[in-house]
Amino acid sequence: MGDTKEGWPGETDTFPGESRLVTSSTDTSLWKMWGEMLNNTSLHGVSKISRGKTICHGVFWAVMTSVMLALLITVFVLYSLDYFLYETLIKRNFKAAAELEFPSVTVCNLSPINISSINQSDALNWYFLATHVFGRFDLSEQFNTSDPRFSVLHEKRNDSWLRHTAFNKSCVYYIEFGGVRMSTQSYIKYRATDAGMCFSFNGPSQTPPLVSKMTGSRRGLTMFVYIDQDNYVFPENMGAGLKYTFLKKPYKAFGDKYCIDNNDPAFQNPLKYYNNYSLFACLRECRARYIFKVCTCRHINDFGEEEICTFAQEYNCVKDAKDQFDGDFSLQQACECPQMCKLVTFEKQLSFARLPSEKYQRYFESVKINDIHKNHIELRFFYETFVVESVEQVSKIELSSVLGNVGGYLGIFLGASILTLTEWIEFFALALYVLIKRMLRWTKCNVISSERADKN
Repeated sequence: MGDTKEGWPGETDTFPGESRLVTSSTDTSLWKMWGEMLNNTSLHGVSKISRGKTICHGVFWAVMTSVMLALLITVFVLYSLDYFLYETLIKRNFKAAAELEFPSVTVCNLSPINISSINQSDALNWYFLATHVFGRFDLSEQFNTSDPRFSVLHEKRNDSWLRHTAFNKSCVYYIEFGGVRMSTQSYIKYRATDAGMCFSFNGPSQTPPLVSKMTGSRRGLTMFVYIDQDNYVFPENMGAGLKYTFLKKPYKAFGDKYCIDNNDPAFQNPLKYYNNYSLFACLRECRARYIFKVCTCRHINDFGEEEICTFAQEYNCVKDAKDQFDGDFSLQQACECPQMCKLVTFEKQLSFARLPSEKYQRYFESVKINDIHKNHIELRFFYETFVVESVEQVSKIELSSVLGNVGGYLGIFLGASILTLTEWIEFFALALYVLIKRMLRWTKCNVISSERADKN
């Protein structure tokens, strides 16, 4: 037999036919490696099995170690299942800011159109009365779109019709922001919404967006609006006045759904008619497609290139299709409109006062202004404080928590550490290497033996 080389355990020089010697040497080396591992490992309890003073002592430590190992495996399985649920926690944070970007404010007259800009206004007034709140109970059975008196309901319309019939933006006759008067023509823009053509302040076209640097009603946005009730149609709402919304211009989904991160450089806006993605905009485009599919026309308030619906089509088809879409969650899910990962909302506090006060009323009467209470509205939008509340969803189990918990469980059950795992990984790697070498040499020896037998 040749001299033993330095290298892996069990690796010796042998003659080709000495397969029995190789097997015996390998078995001895593996057993020796196992004994050394049991005696030297940092895994508590294992060394006491091999060094047991009596058989009972060794069996006791073997049972204890096995029980702890079983508990450790159970805990790891439960922890892994918990991790792969990808649950989240809510993290709330409050921060005071020196200034804040002012939201986009959209103001809509409750009357969707200015009746004075339309021919056959009597027929249209009857149409709006019959199709809106009161008329549904009293006049709907008397209304028939095929009646010759309502021929205007079958007239074709184009995109300019909405702008032509809207209340002029000069109805917003006074604007003040941050204590400074601003031009209505420069800062008020038309904006098409579900409520018709509305007026927008600090909207998407405002670059850069306006910033509020002081709190309080005198340093926010003040608007005086003339609502012109004399030219109202019968609106959906039986009242008179304004409807407004305010929100941040760009919009994680809360729940178990995936969201869209519009801050990702690779993000591509999937919408055709909106520059900024939002769940509302996505659903609105989807609803427009659904209405066209059912009614073969496009609602006047929607964007698109299809033919615009007539009033008759709106009454006979569009209204039902719109209500069906808005009330059917499965239709909305089919749109595949994920929420934005970042959502900005504002906590609203509303207060109202009669306009004008008696003191101002006497003054206006003295200067022959008698319709202040009827047609004029003062709006004020402002920040009460510059405190920003951030609500963030974070992973329930982070990578740092995984490492800490794994190390903790190993220490509690077996008195082990990550290095202990490394020891055992090294041992099994060496044992596997020795077994592979054994199999390769055994195969080689059998081949050589067969060749010698053939020669003989």
